[in-house]
Amino acid sequence: MIAYSNKNTKFIVTGHSLGGALAILFPAILALHGEEELLNRLEAVYTFGQPIVGDAEFGHFVKDNLRKYDIKYYRIVYGYDIVPWVPLDNTMMTFKHFGRCIHNGRGGGTRWQHNILGDKALTLALINFFVARLSALYELGRGFFIGFTRGPNYREGWTLTCLRVTGILFTSFINHFPQDYVNSTRLASKDLFKHCPELPY
Repeated sequence: MIAYSNKNTKFIVTGHSLGGALAILFPAILALHGEEELLNRLEAVYTFGQPIVGDAEFGHFVKDNLRKYDIKYYRIVYGYDIVPWVPLDNTMMTFKHFGRCIHNGRGGGTRWQHNILGDKALTLALINFFVARLSALYELGRGFFIGFTRGPNYREGWTLTCLRVTGILFTSFINHFPQDYVNSTRLASKDLFKHCPELPY
């Protein structure tokens, strides 16, 4: 048993990509092992570019425990990031996303959605083929100028700028960088999480 000096201490779990998958698996493992003290102290789970971690049954198990212990869960997706599509969330696969999804745009604009693509994954991927390339060109220009327009804390290095050039061909991978998630979250509304609507699970 861990001794805590402050019984009101809460903590938040977060992660990007594989770290995001591990972050949402953490409360599931706690629930499986009956770690109620830690679950009661877990305030929220924030994931960025998280791949799908389980099937519908697993999703229901996690959601039930998140509700039981009043743990908030936000899954944040940036632009055309391909990692949250993996593996495909459609009727042919048993993998399913669950919970809230906040889709962050390039300028900090957001929309809330329950699922990334669902059964229309392949169709939407084809439709978005050209739009994604235009978006990659925009990302290249925005990444170059953001340090001047938003301040030095947003500046991108030359390595990332060079990688953005390859993003014109490989559009989905270019939106997976942690810096994109950090910058888009910082540019989003201050009330982004406060007013995130409760979505059906």
